[in-house]
Amino acid sequence: MKLKALLLGSAAALIAVSGANAADAVVAEPEPMDYVKVCDMYGAGFFYIPGTENCLKIGGYVRVEYDYTEIDPTAAGATNTVDQGSTVSTRLTFDVRSETDLGTLRGYARVDGSRSNDGGPLVTTDMNFSNIYIELGGFSTGFREIRSAIAAGYGTYDGDDQNFGNVFYVDYTWAANGLSVVAGVGSDDGQSDNGVAYIRGDYAADMWTVAASFTHITDSTNAAVSGDEQQYNIWAEVRPMDGFGIRAYYNDSSAGGNNAHWGVGAQFAVADNVSINANYWDTDGTGSGYSGQIAWTIVPDLTLAFNAQQLDNDNGLDQTDFKIRLNRSF
Repeated sequence: MKLKALLLGSAAALIAVSGANAADAVVAEPEPMDYVKVCDMYGAGFFYIPGTENCLKIGGYVRVEYDYTEIDPTAAGATNTVDQGSTVSTRLTFDVRSETDLGTLRGYARVDGSRSNDGGPLVTTDMNFSNIYIELGGFSTGFREIRSAIAAGYGTYDGDDQNFGNVFYVDYTWAANGLSVVAGVGSDDGQSDNGVAYIRGDYAADMWTVAASFTHITDSTNAAVSGDEQQYNIWAEVRPMDGFGIRAYYNDSSAGGNNAHWGVGAQFAVADNVSINANYWDTDGTGSGYSGQIAWTIVPDLTLAFNAQQLDNDNGLDQTDFKIRLNRSF
């Protein structure tokens, strides 16, 4: 009986000691993790920068192109010229936004880089900051493509690849119920002292969009020769059904010579991942041209496009271009 009592007492003591040790043990808790959160107030692709209320979107593309150009002169005595080459290019964009008492605060930067080979010994490398600006509410200032310029047709030659020139600028945008108006002033990219003043209006509805702009350019570098210039743009697009659009545009300038330029274009999605487009344009005193494109989205964000254009120039140097473009966007 005494042995049994001794064993039971020993067991009870061990349990008590074990319970006390367990109560005194410190359990290490994992470090809190700061997960990246999706920011959906500005659209797809934005996320919160950890520890802040700023939303950031990183985008761009990586692109490979192969080009073929043939100049077939109609003038007597001129010779045929063939040129072919390749280009690799990339674009990286940073778009950061947040809300303030004065409206949306935005900072945007775009970096473009390319390397080209003309099929011979010439290799060209280029990298530049083509768009850097800050916006608060409706005010915007920085360096970007002039906002009064309006893209023309569809595809590569008469649409995506157009370069309207960049300016240092300050402007203000008012927008309500599908209507937006932007007005501003600026100067060119630093190569001269030209000043610009511009205004542009856009109205977008479910099935159509119209835009018009006016730009005044003050040529202070050689005003005695060329003087000031006014540019006018009118553009419209109709979308009668999903995947189908028609564009028409007209622009003119007060500069000397024939400058009126007009064109029409159409684009149609023949399948969920295949689209085609065609464009025609004419410029007074220069000539006319037409282009076409077939674009195939192989997988999401990867597109293979075949482009062709024909230029019938008034100077007798007609030109045919072909371009194959593989584009990976992100």
